[in-house]
Amino acid sequence: MTRRNTLVSVLDHNPGKFGSLEEYLLCLSIELRNRGCQSVLAFPDAVTPEIQARFEQAGVVLEQFSSASSFSTFAGALRILRTHRPTAVHFHFFDHFSLLPLLAASAGPDLVVFTDHCRLPQKRGLTRLKCKLVDRLLLGPLRVQVVAVSEHVKRALVECYGTSPEHVKVIRNGVNLQRFGKPKRSDRSALLTSFGIPDKSKVIVTAAHFIPEKGLADLLDAASQIHAVSPDVAFLIVGDGPLLQPLLNKSRELGLTGVVHFTGLRSDVDRFMAAADVVVVPSVWQEPAGLVVVEAMASACPVVATRVGGIPEYLAEQHTGLLVEPHQPSQLSQAILTLLESPAMATAMGAAGRVRAEALFSMSRWVGETMDLYDSVLPGVPRQPEVPQRVVPADQQSIANR
Repeated sequence: MTRRNTLVSVLDHNPGKFGSLEEYLLCLSIELRNRGCQSVLAFPDAVTPEIQARFEQAGVVLEQFSSASSFSTFAGALRILRTHRPTAVHFHFFDHFSLLPLLAASAGPDLVVFTDHCRLPQKRGLTRLKCKLVDRLLLGPLRVQVVAVSEHVKRALVECYGTSPEHVKVIRNGVNLQRFGKPKRSDRSALLTSFGIPDKSKVIVTAAHFIPEKGLADLLDAASQIHAVSPDVAFLIVGDGPLLQPLLNKSRELGLTGVVHFTGLRSDVDRFMAAADVVVVPSVWQEPAGLVVVEAMASACPVVATRVGGIPEYLAEQHTGLLVEPHQPSQLSQAILTLLESPAMATAMGAAGRVRAEALFSMSRWVGETMDLYDSVLPGVPRQPEVPQRVVPADQQSIANR
């Protein structure tokens, strides 16, 4: 089959909403189209009609593979690659310490990339030895490029898994800076009214997949402590997942009915961020990066987050938010109350967060750095330099560069 100027992105991710990752894929696909290249996105299972329409309007070809087992996943990915014979293939949420690099290479692409979104530090031992051998004997000869979403993830790959540092490039996440921002007062009021929250309430927002690692049970304990001293504070928890029912039960047991609101999956998380007085990220695992942190900063909202994984790398402590230790609801509640009771501090941190997001975490920067990986194999005009959306004042450069 004739080779085409095509990028196939294979994702072990099934989008149920249009969030920043989906927007990244859309913007990346549009940039590829502008260069005369075809973007193919392969997901396990079908995407929602809303997201399908967005992708297809941008000229994206959607493919589907089964994730019922490792064999079906590998077989499905190989089928898609052999169908499209891409110039480059980019895997997301897949383990590159596997046979996938070899299977991808068998389809003949000029470039194979793996973005490591969720690598966790591990104890050294046989796992490190195995991964080091894969790195030297497979990834190196096949010239596989690994992308880490934070320096934290790169350190884990190098120190815990024996990956050669030259095989790993850090590309941090970003957001659409036009999408995230403070709303008109009427927009905030409409959102709060839809949940029965009085307009005068202080609002705490978090967005997460409902799994133990995200620390939402700790947030409910913190909400209970806050409600005891500030009953006008409301909580909006955006997302869904296997812990939904246990979290609902815990919320009722703590007497938080009408205080904590579970919104379900939403494609308009920007509206929630913009309506928030504080955004909370209570993760208890080694969170690889901080996409929710960036969304909050872009919304000029101060952040309270746990000091885990790559979060401190994204959030500038004491400048754009406060960090607390994981599994410490009392620290969470105290940090939230500190910001609620110090509106000048909260406003300053929110403003600094917006500056930091504009300087370091734009969607165009994220897409542009990804396109830089493809430049050696995909044709088209060179990418135009990004026009700054806001000049960072000299006296705030230290904040942006933290």
